[in-house]
Amino acid sequence: MRETVLVELPQDELFAHIGRFTLGFLEIVDNESLKVCGSGTLVQLGGIAGIITCAHVVERILQNKNKEVGLLCFPVRRQQPQSFKIPLQLLETLPFGAPKWTQEGPDIAFVKLPSQAVAHLRNFANVLSLEAQLDRRADPAPAGTVQGDLVAGVIDEWTSPPILLKQTTRIMHTCLLNTGHAEALPDAGVAFDRFEFTPAPTDEDAPPFSYGGSSGGGLWRIWISAANDQPSRLMERRLVGVAYFQTDLVGGARKVICHGLASIYDILIPAIHDRWKESRNGS
Repeated sequence: MRETVLVELPQDELFAHIGRFTLGFLEIVDNESLKVCGSGTLVQLGGIAGIITCAHVVERILQNKNKEVGLLCFPVRRQQPQSFKIPLQLLETLPFGAPKWTQEGPDIAFVKLPSQAVAHLRNFANVLSLEAQLDRRADPAPAGTVQGDLVAGVIDEWTSPPILLKQTTRIMHTCLLNTGHAEALPDAGVAFDRFEFTPAPTDEDAPPFSYGGSSGGGLWRIWISAANDQPSRLMERRLVGVAYFQTDLVGGARKVICHGLASIYDILIPAIHDRWKESRNGS
């Protein structure tokens, strides 16, 4: 079995290669206040573009009384706009799962975005090609690398109090690139496979009490150059899962349950193709 190590890369490099694919969903309360209600990964599949997330996040989004949802981006320059609203009637959803939401699942979904929203998002975020990910799914690890795992998502408890400016209200949100180790759970005979992700926070970065807000965020597997006489470089990254459940505190720590490769590439992607046949080739 290949060793998984603690990711040791500059945060700016990690963020550029992974964080910019991550979006947050914002519940709009009283037209002004925003509350994090989940995360997701911005993806493209032929002519279909949207967000891979959790079914329970989609459920919460669709219950918003304001009939719209905020999409939160994490651009390189903080001066860039970071969020915008989209009417719920413009979203098309494809969820797998239903309440009660448990760690057994399933709890995965796709939210199809209108082309105008995708064009706008491309100014501030990256769009992951699922075709390219699918082509490399079974490829061996790049030679001369070590492997690392991380979950990318928004942390609700780290949201700052609103700052009232002259014409706007500023609220700071935080996207956590949570490094650790993902181990496949023994789900024999279960279609929706699962990973158990164990966070490994550094001494400098204390973990949040709760990972609430990061549900729907991507589980990523990355490979880093292992040459001792050279600075570490990110050689490859693959989306291998979707975070959807946090365990209770045990010994002051939590684990995160994620759906895995089969859930995305064997179930969700074929279902997207089947649902939006007319859009597969960009028509």
